[in-house]
Amino acid sequence: MNRMSLTERQIKAALEQALPLYHDRVCFEWNDGVVTLNGTVEDEEIKRLAETALSKIAGVTSVIDNLSVGETDVPDNLKKEIIRQLKGKMEIPADRIRLCITPKTIEVRGTVKWNYQKKAALEIIDALKETRAVLDYLVVDNALNTMLRKEDILEVIRAHDRITSEDINVIVNGSNIIIVGSVPDIAQQQLAQKIVQEIPGVGNVRNALLIH
Repeated sequence: MNRMSLTERQIKAALEQALPLYHDRVCFEWNDGVVTLNGTVEDEEIKRLAETALSKIAGVTSVIDNLSVGETDVPDNLKKEIIRQLKGKMEIPADRIRLCITPKTIEVRGTVKWNYQKKAALEIIDALKETRAVLDYLVVDNALNTMLRKEDILEVIRAHDRITSEDINVIVNGSNIIIVGSVPDIAQQQLAQKIVQEIPGVGNVRNALLIH
């Protein structure tokens, strides 16, 4: 599982220390020395505190401040419940997902390995959003999927609760995949092929699943 880099953890810790009441309403992106801040805070002084705290971190060369000033009244338990449910799904790398919640929006940022992880995370957030709009900036990093592994493909298939996956296996030959084994019905046979075809990096898929 991919985790936050040392610098990302330092940024997160610095925001939590500098903005104890507002850090959960501030999202950041870290890219080659540049930290970009998004979200909503109460006043300009809080924006200044955030920038000052981040500028002291080794490796941070500049801070892009996209923070807006406005209403910040957000129920504390909302983010906690979203995170609790994300962590409750083993297939979701919750430590790679960052939330920025305002009275009107939920901004979702971070990087995951698979499309199904992104979909599962957004489904949880969508169910809990209340009247807020969900702003999806969650990235599926294709660079993480350049080498297809049998274990990863089976993991994707098993993550879908509409498939009885105990008797499914795959044969991997470069970007070409053969799905073998058996499923109870044609709907699961077709769904298994659709799931595999949507995996980044997959080329040709041969469906050799039997129906038992």
